[in-house]
Amino acid sequence: MKYRTATLMAREDLGASGVKVHDVKIMDPISMLLFKIEVAVKATARLTHTLEAISKIELVDGTDVLESISASQMNAIHFYDTGKLANPASGGIPSQDEVVYDALLFGRWQHDPLYAFDPTKYRNPQIRVTYDATAVTLLADHVYLTILADCFDEKKITPAGFFQNREFYRYDTGRNAYKYIALPTDLVLRKLFAQARHDFHEPGKHLAEAKLSEDNDKRIPFDLAARNWRALCLHRFGWCQELIVTTQESVDWPIWGAPAAINQALVNCVTAGKTVQLIGATGGKILFDDGAANDSTLTGMHKGILPHAMFCYPFGDQNDPADWYDPTKIGGLELRILDGTDVPDGAVTRVTLQQVRKY
Repeated sequence: MKYRTATLMAREDLGASGVKVHDVKIMDPISMLLFKIEVAVKATARLTHTLEAISKIELVDGTDVLESISASQMNAIHFYDTGKLANPASGGIPSQDEVVYDALLFGRWQHDPLYAFDPTKYRNPQIRVTYDATAVTLLADHVYLTILADCFDEKKITPAGFFQNREFYRYDTGRNAYKYIALPTDLVLRKLFAQARHDFHEPGKHLAEAKLSEDNDKRIPFDLAARNWRALCLHRFGWCQELIVTTQESVDWPIWGAPAAINQALVNCVTAGKTVQLIGATGGKILFDDGAANDSTLTGMHKGILPHAMFCYPFGDQNDPADWYDPTKIGGLELRILDGTDVPDGAVTRVTLQQVRKY
């Protein structure tokens, strides 16, 4: 058997909030980590996507942070790496525990022999998860977590390295203001992400444009208005879609989906004698009106782009390591973001990098 799936952490009740640290005791190279996240939501409306219960997933070795992203960022990155969401459905059924999935890929594809995480290269690798169930609903009181590892078994490989995904920078989004961010130049860049999410808002309203500049504009790898960056994401990666299911409890009973722009939601009301109208589906927040019946069960499909409001810029041919962006030979690398004019209070912009970390 070339590959196997190992249980890295059996299902565990983590409580309502805190930080969970778990040792990586597997010795074989790991191609992908799989996460099953369950949140006891109670009979209250969702405040955000269930993945937001996990604000940070880190892979660390002592003080060395190898991976550091939120669960929603991980889901979006998985889409941009594979063309499909790690979590295939979103829901909002009262009093039913919400179950979502996530996946962290260390290479170009599952079982990539060139890029995988090799635990033997580190002294004490650990998974560190920061969580808060009440981010999803105010009465949520438990997070249950299971972690699986997709490993190489009898197939022996010598990986050159792995993909390191880390949130590099975050800031409170301004209004019609420039933000200058000095980026690292020590590792090859495969992808750059900018996340601009806020309830019921298109990401393009927060992020107006982005420019990547080498050595004070000596060379400009990209300079994109938000509408053009959005078009690039649609052209390169296609539509992002997921199943949805909910039972309405009130008019303001949203489903939180992954796609955050150009949203379309097609639903079927399976409750006899009830009709439902779509109110809106923008920024990942989907609202329906069932005429105040407040007990209609809906199923359907949600489709759009920019999962979890993350823009993605892929550098070169994503299957050819020689074509990725190597900034190690330049003096400085700067990302300039122009914030939008219609930015709500509390909006935050996050910049995440996918770098190639070699052994």
